[in-house]
Amino acid sequence: MAGFGAAGLPLTVTAMSGLPPERAGLASGLLNTSRQVGSAVGLAALVSVASAWAAEHGTPDSDEALTAGFGVAFLVAAGMLALAALLALALPARRPPAPAHQDR
Repeated sequence: MAGFGAAGLPLTVTAMSGLPPERAGLASGLLNTSRQVGSAVGLAALVSVASAWAAEHGTPDSDEALTAGFGVAFLVAAGMLALAALLALALPARRPPAPAHQDR
C-alpha cells in the first residue's frame, strides 16, 4: 500500500500534464474513475482466484486452504504487476507539446 500511495501523485501529474485547462476536469474524472473501478475489479478477481484455489485444494472454509488461496492470489497480483511494468516500458516516449501558433 505504501507503493500505491507513493505512486498516486506522480501518476496524477503525468495524467494531467500537457492538457489545456478546459480538459483538466475530464482527465481528472477519468483518472479517478479508472482508479476506483480498477481497484474494485482487481480485488474481486483476486478474491475469486483465492476462493477457487481454496475450493480445489481443501474445504473452502478451512483456514489452511484459504491461506494457501490468498498466497496464490498474491502471486497472481505480483505477476500482474510485473507484466504492467514491462508494458509500461514499451510505451512510446512523450513528445514535447507543439508550440501554440498565434495569429497577429
